[in-house]
Amino acid sequence: MIILNKVKKIYKTKKMSFNIFEDLNFQINSGEFIKIIGPNGSGKSTFLKLIKGILLPDHGEVIYGDGIKNSDIAFVSQNQRSFFLNLSVKQNLSFFSSLNLNKNSNIELKIKELLETFGLSKKIDTYMSSLSSGELKKISIIRALLMEPKLLLLDEVMSNLEEKNRLFMTDFIQNELNVKKNISIIWTTHYPNEIEGVREKTYLIKNKDFKQL
Repeated sequence: MIILNKVKKIYKTKKMSFNIFEDLNFQINSGEFIKIIGPNGSGKSTFLKLIKGILLPDHGEVIYGDGIKNSDIAFVSQNQRSFFLNLSVKQNLSFFSSLNLNKNSNIELKIKELLETFGLSKKIDTYMSSLSSGELKKISIIRALLMEPKLLLLDEVMSNLEEKNRLFMTDFIQNELNVKKNISIIWTTHYPNEIEGVREKTYLIKNKDFKQL
């Protein structure tokens, strides 16, 4: 369980400051699938970064309960520049796996299994700079799964993906990760019908707060 308690987040520029969230209360329970809808600038990415601890609230608090630690939360952002583009897929995944506090004893086997699941086995020795945007997004999710998360934060992961990849990703994340493995998911998107399921709770960001649909 993760609780956002009376959270306020202020963005400041040289010319102005404005509140993204004001007195926000929100709770994420184990095994939930939460979909967050909102336009650009509404605070979707900020919300995920507050949960992960990348950003800190200006007021209020983010509380980790039920034994959840920061290392149990994996964040897949829209930014693909966090990889070492001059290294191979295997080298990147091995490096980031070495930072995992929830150590997997057979990480090399796990990398191969996940690459096969995502149809990327032949890309294991390919330089990251040679991958397509869709392949980079798949590698981003693989990297997150190697952290063995209890909560997976997905920030508009379907953008610019071909239909085949969209269908695979939505099915895998919803059924394999959420339903079968009980990994909690928070999924942000512009599109209300992008993914739907039996566990899904949908929220609209409106007026610096969340409205459940």
